[in-house]
Amino acid sequence: MAADGIADWLPWLTIAAMALVTYLTRIGGFLAFARVPDRGLLRRVLDHVPGTTFAALVLPKLILAGPSAEWLGAAALILLFWRGAGPFAGIVAYVAVVALVRAVTG
Repeated sequence: MAADGIADWLPWLTIAAMALVTYLTRIGGFLAFARVPDRGLLRRVLDHVPGTTFAALVLPKLILAGPSAEWLGAAALILLFWRGAGPFAGIVAYVAVVALVRAVTG
């Protein structure tokens, strides 16, 4: 009988546990970086985290695929990053160039 009571609450306990882990992950980031100075090397490195995260997702495919549409997309992304565009603009350019090259080349 007691097992049935736990089974009824298990979905709610799972949702509550996932919410708690999500909250702790987010607040942990705020607490960890609360003391990061506004200037300096660490700030400059952290300003590039979104770009490096995208690179970590894309570079393995670029390396394994060889010359391809992804290479042209990566070139567009790097050019925009170099020119000072934000991560969103670079990612949009990457996706657009890859889609265009694939549409043209079949």
